[in-house]
Amino acid sequence: MKNSSLIALIATALILVTAYSVLSQRTQTGVMMGKVTIGPFSPVEPSTGPTVPPGTYSSRSIILKPLIGETVYVPLNEDGYFHAEIKTGQYEATLSDCVFLGCSNSLPRQVKIKPGETTTLNIDIDTGIR
Repeated sequence: MKNSSLIALIATALILVTAYSVLSQRTQTGVMMGKVTIGPFSPVEPSTGPTVPPGTYSSRSIILKPLIGETVYVPLNEDGYFHAEIKTGQYEATLSDCVFLGCSNSLPRQVKIKPGETTTLNIDIDTGIR
């Protein structure tokens, strides 16, 4: 009787440890940050630098599609930068409303988010305007 109780206790402990390990891996996160650059917007850029039409970046989001699970949307700020805490895993990254000529050359990109680490994703989209 003592052996069966000990075996049951060990089995229960192993199940609890395994369940904890699986659940903690599913809820771990990492940070993804970076910048999206789109341009040029005119054949001749001014000497002060490129002129970006208002809302070019802030109206778009990075779209992260995991192999399994829900799609994640990370908004861009008005300068094209983004920063977000994301669940760990492998994602396919695209850009919402990417209608520029260079979108198909630059996207999609594969991104791996690792627990406790920062992943940098920079996307440069050449519009083809010359």
